[in-house]
Amino acid sequence: MSSIDEKIEAFLKANPKTIYSLKTIAYKVGEKRRKVFFHLNKNKNIRKCKPFEVGCYKHNLKIFTM
Repeated sequence: MSSIDEKIEAFLKANPKTIYSLKTIAYKVGEKRRKVFFHLNKNKNIRKCKPFEVGCYKHNLKIFTM
């Protein structure tokens, strides 16, 4: 596991029930959004949330949680 994966998991484990956007995660971790998005999709412990979980009815949002 790379250090980016470890940073992302540590950030999300701090508040396991909270849903974060891709932009927020990338800012807190200190990496580019494209690189963080790649690692978020490959990680088995992190799931992509459905938009209605945050009160939005769009088809696709880049929001994640543990």
